[in-house]
Amino acid sequence: MLLALLCALLAVPSSADLWQSEQLPFQLDEGTSVGFALDASGAPGFTFRTYTGSSETSGLYYGYQSAGSWTSEIVDSGFGTGAANYLRYDGTTPYITYGAGTVDLDLTFATGGPGSWTTTLLADTQDPRHSVIDLDSNGNIAVSWIDQDADILGYMYHDGTGWSTPETVNTQPRVLAGMAVLLPGTVEDASIAFSQFDGSFFYTPAYAERDPSGSWNLDVGLGGTATFDDAGYLSGIVTGNGNPGLCYMDTWTGNIIYTEFDGATWNSETVVEIATQTTYPDRHYLDMARDDFGNLHLLYLNPETDQIEYRLRTSGGTWSEARTIHEGNGSWLRLALDEGQNPWFSYYADDEEALYFGQGNAVPEPATAALFITGLLSAAGFVRRKKTSGREQS
Repeated sequence: MLLALLCALLAVPSSADLWQSEQLPFQLDEGTSVGFALDASGAPGFTFRTYTGSSETSGLYYGYQSAGSWTSEIVDSGFGTGAANYLRYDGTTPYITYGAGTVDLDLTFATGGPGSWTTTLLADTQDPRHSVIDLDSNGNIAVSWIDQDADILGYMYHDGTGWSTPETVNTQPRVLAGMAVLLPGTVEDASIAFSQFDGSFFYTPAYAERDPSGSWNLDVGLGGTATFDDAGYLSGIVTGNGNPGLCYMDTWTGNIIYTEFDGATWNSETVVEIATQTTYPDRHYLDMARDDFGNLHLLYLNPETDQIEYRLRTSGGTWSEARTIHEGNGSWLRLALDEGQNPWFSYYADDEEALYFGQGNAVPEPATAALFITGLLSAAGFVRRKKTSGREQS
């Protein structure tokens, strides 16, 4: 009964604009990587690159709203600069990682903001294909990346005084799987979820934990529970118990799998069964986030239906039906949550060669969900309450 009520809630927007995608005015080159995040005020920001003449200067760009209008400015110029870009905010300060250069692209970090950018070379890389930033509870920065040419999964961090030396977590990571940095503790004891060649045939989901000495302990195949999975487009979260949860497409079967560690073993479930497809390029087709109430939000490309879909997993472990976000193929799917636990999404529409973003409505907190069960609060009543208490969106 609770699931039906939650699904009904998802079907009732709290305003006419919820779940409706808005096209952004930025001119991106097809295939470019895209970063998307919300700052502490709930304002969305984007990073992307251009390199084939769609703008006067090629390089990494930062897009944001100013005086109610969208604008963008260059952060760092260069023909190949902006590859593998990722955006994360510390408060309202943007942190960006990306590859900088022309042929050999060095992993670089940028921060500051519009009109005042500072860049720092982090690691001597060859072709970074993915990079990820996370912050620990002290606000220290963790960075991980996959270097395609060097076959390296790398990691480094800033402890508040300076950057650590780059570390090699492992070799032969699967490039199209990407990775997720998980910080249940500090940057010194970080964890990374990725996909690793098993030495025979599969690129199985893998989990690496760093101990304070700087050594990485690997679990390739998730304790044997996913030995025969071939993981792609991976995303991860930290559960309320501080354990990891991973979501990925098993490119051998086509199914999307969610697996969660309970402290002793990995427990997997199939989110959606999709017919086996030809492997798509390396363009980030899945993203996941966990809200403060323990609900999981999942955004993914369904190649069988050729559309971008959203699903919710309640804190009780039940998945909702799919909500169609975009009819047509898309890439560079990104998902973020604001302080009100509203899901925001971003994607590049391949069929239109355009960047879009939008906002959905939050799932009620457990106490409100209990009112649904007892019939004391209707979905419409919850929507009215959200309207009167929510922040106006630009």
